[in-house]
Amino acid sequence: MVEDRSDKVNRRVEIEKRIQRLIHHFDRYLAVFEQEIPFGIADSSNPQYKYHKKAIDRRFQLGSGRVALHDNNFIQTLHNTVREWLSEPFNARLCPLTNFASTVRKHENDIAFLEGLSIDSAGIRADEVASRVWNVISGLDIAGNEAKLVASTTALHHLLPDLVVPIDRVYTKAFFAWHPGEFQHEQERIFRHAFGHFIEIGRVSRPLQYVGRGWMTSRSKIVDNALVGFCIAENLS
Repeated sequence: MVEDRSDKVNRRVEIEKRIQRLIHHFDRYLAVFEQEIPFGIADSSNPQYKYHKKAIDRRFQLGSGRVALHDNNFIQTLHNTVREWLSEPFNARLCPLTNFASTVRKHENDIAFLEGLSIDSAGIRADEVASRVWNVISGLDIAGNEAKLVASTTALHHLLPDLVVPIDRVYTKAFFAWHPGEFQHEQERIFRHAFGHFIEIGRVSRPLQYVGRGWMTSRSKIVDNALVGFCIAENLS
């Protein structure tokens, strides 16, 4: 599918409108998320939540992504989390734990550089930070090219939970009105596009105030939850 210029302009205008609605009604969309619980109940009976919460708690307990990279318990939990968060058949393509640990640890310096940055940091240079994050995403070979954006942002979300929003094929794709081919062939462009908007949302919404119960586990997850709530409320998913 070739998108003509007018379609691109219309899509850009629509996305800007969605961003502003999300920012102005942030509490409402978070409430929709909590009411609908689209990722399943927040307890140990739900593997998606169980491993996510265990990884996030361990990451914060360890104090930094660099330390977490060398904690075998964290890496095992992270591997389980990425597997659970990938949809079929992509979860079957997740590389074995040994390879997974090796590839994420190769990016220790980039992860350490990004340590301390948050989605709501004052003065953050979105383009520069996006480049550094993309450098890690593009270098993580953990689930094959078709699943790279989803798998890599899921892994990085748990290593840098206040900075990297996890991207998925259902809600993130619907919110930004991405075409199917963009996920496979234009991953860097769509990531940069989304990241800039996530920073904009984070600066205004002050997501730290919402961190707490259930799926409200970190600054970047708060932004993700509100976006999911928006998609549900506006029938975009």
